[in-house]
Amino acid sequence: MSNMSYCRFQNTVQDMHDCFYAIEEAVEQGESMDLSDDEKRAFHRMFTLMEVMMPLMEEAAEIDKELA
Repeated sequence: MSNMSYCRFQNTVQDMHDCFYAIEEAVEQGESMDLSDDEKRAFHRMFTLMEVMMPLMEEAAEIDKELA
C-alpha cells in the first residue's frame, strides 16, 4: 500500500529503521538474514534505489537548507 503524500517520509523512515536494525544485527553477528527469495529481490532493489537516491537527497538538501 502506498503512503499518503502528507506522511510518506514519516511512514517510510519507520520501515527503513526496521530494515536497518535487521541488517545491522545480521552484520554484527556475522550471520545471514535468511531472507525469502522475494525479500532478497526487495533487498537488491532497495540497495540499487538507495545508491541513486542518496546523491539526489543531498542535492535536495542543498536546495532546501531546512532538509539538511
